[in-house]
Amino acid sequence: MNFSLTINKEETALTVFISGEVDVYTAPQVKDTVEKNWTKELDLTIDLHNVSYMDSTGLGVLVGAFKQVTATNKKFQLVGVSDRIERLFSITGLADIMDIKPSAKGEER
Repeated sequence: MNFSLTINKEETALTVFISGEVDVYTAPQVKDTVEKNWTKELDLTIDLHNVSYMDSTGLGVLVGAFKQVTATNKKFQLVGVSDRIERLFSITGLADIMDIKPSAKGEER
């Protein structure tokens, strides 16, 4: 699957839409996109509806973004999280501290 990133920047929020696999090769692009587009005035939503796979590198990038956003008392959330990827967050304990919205049934990849 091809990897792509799309952003939607509004007055109070930034949404990053990710498609494909988030791994050691693509995670740096996610990090760069967040760093270049997020400011401390914005909430951050990462849309994972079209993410088919995520490794620990991708997880690390999302943890870094979470820390950066929540340090400014802004909202960080992950939406469209598949059961497989949600399990990764549960195993690591991150599901207990992050706002994670699972995919609706039938939407999962």
